[in-house]
Amino acid sequence: MANFEENVMVALYWDGEIIFEMSGFRYNKGARMIVSMSISTSYVELAVILHEKMRTNSENIQMNISENIHAHFKVTLQGLLNLK
Repeated sequence: MANFEENVMVALYWDGEIIFEMSGFRYNKGARMIVSMSISTSYVELAVILHEKMRTNSENIQMNISENIHAHFKVTLQGLLNLK
């Protein structure tokens, strides 16, 4: 069996404001960068990646890491058409 790691695309936003709404939250500016990272990335690794991408120093910058999960599913009709 092949050994592989699944990756996800992560949009990075900074230098703006988080707007809280009934359905969740959004950012008032567009994504500054989109990166691919492993689904097994730890919180500590994530913080290191973010500081690297944002070109900040973890000793004098405090980050607020938030998540907003958008999932897209591809639905095929083949399975539905075979139902009788």
